[in-house]
Amino acid sequence: MGVCYIVGAGECTESIEKREGDLVIAADGGYKTACRAFGKPDLAVGDFDSFPETEIPRETEITAVPAEKDF
Repeated sequence: MGVCYIVGAGECTESIEKREGDLVIAADGGYKTACRAFGKPDLAVGDFDSFPETEIPRETEITAVPAEKDF
């Protein structure tokens, strides 16, 4: 059985070896952190409203949600 890593935005100073069967999910701004720690994540979820158009993940499966906020 593998491990599921959900990576949020923040500091991650180590590289973690992803093993066969592991799943890496990047939560919005955590995409950049996940790339540094694991390489390309398996899935990216978020609105990506803080990403410049050229930096929105294209090589990873994406689940995009609306950027409008609930008040």
